[in-house]
Amino acid sequence: MEQSAFIKGRFILDGALIVNETIDYLKGAKEKGLLFKVDFEKAFDCLNWGFLLEVMTSMGFGSKWRQWIFSCLNSATISILEVGINFRGSFIKTVSKNSKLLFWENQWLTISKLKDSYPRLYRLDLDQQAMICDRVAAEGSGHKLCSNWARGLRGRAVDELEQLTKLIEEYNFNNSGCDTCSWSISHNGTFSVRTLSLLVDKHLIVEDSNVEETMRNNLVPKKLEIFIWRACQKRLPVLFEIDKRGIDLHSVRCLLCDEDLETVEHSLIFCKLSLDIWDRVFAWWGFRNMSNLSLSEILRGKCPLPSSILGTKIWQAVEWVCAYLIWKNRNEKVFRGKSWTAPVALNEIQLKSFD
Repeated sequence: MEQSAFIKGRFILDGALIVNETIDYLKGAKEKGLLFKVDFEKAFDCLNWGFLLEVMTSMGFGSKWRQWIFSCLNSATISILEVGINFRGSFIKTVSKNSKLLFWENQWLTISKLKDSYPRLYRLDLDQQAMICDRVAAEGSGHKLCSNWARGLRGRAVDELEQLTKLIEEYNFNNSGCDTCSWSISHNGTFSVRTLSLLVDKHLIVEDSNVEETMRNNLVPKKLEIFIWRACQKRLPVLFEIDKRGIDLHSVRCLLCDEDLETVEHSLIFCKLSLDIWDRVFAWWGFRNMSNLSLSEILRGKCPLPSSILGTKIWQAVEWVCAYLIWKNRNEKVFRGKSWTAPVALNEIQLKSFD
């Protein structure tokens, strides 16, 4: 079968689809078949992880996010906490004395299977496929091992029996009658993505105090959050930023007012039309002075507004909508020649802010 991924006119799922269709056909026709899966060199999707992390750093991704990505790339190993013994991990599996798990073959009492931990006892057991309920019985307030050896024990087998008997006597079997698995990080033992995230943050993420957290606001669409992040990182394609990347331009002055360089701050705040729009938005909320405010201060909600407004999600959403619509209509003016006035802009901002 030829390569199906990363080639025009072909799709990466073609291979899996053909395999599934072939299997269904063979089963339906009751014919014999052979599936041979081989590994091969990835020709088109190889990437140096160090290069990827350098690109993310250059693009302004915070250290926390980069550490998340690096952790995913660096290891696919997950540690599990077995049967209440304090190994590395966070899942706790507890079995019942009535468990149908295989006593020797399943991993339950120690970090490895009992047949590997106690090989001499395993070889002497007449029923090596015995379940836990066949080998464990209640005795007083505890439990004991029910053995069925092929012969009498001697030598190291006796030492293994003493160790295994002690483990079973000390093990806290689940009294509910069934096996359970709990998440030790949460208070109620229930797994959640949040507790897993907190665990990864604690053990894998190295915090960088110089990097601010990405701003979130559940009152606005995700694309607006991304736009605000790009604006704060000065990642919008204004003429000044394009020129910094070595692209030769005829001019880097503002395409709307031609009074200053078209930087991100100028385009979103200090351009004559943008400044007029912001004055009207601030006046709408009962505040008439936005002089000397930076782009970061406005978008991060650090404006000197009345205490009833300062820091609220609603006011922040209004600011973000205003910045986004200023940018959107700047592009409409530049690329389509559509004019836009401050009163019309304010009306659209008011509608979109509470849409």
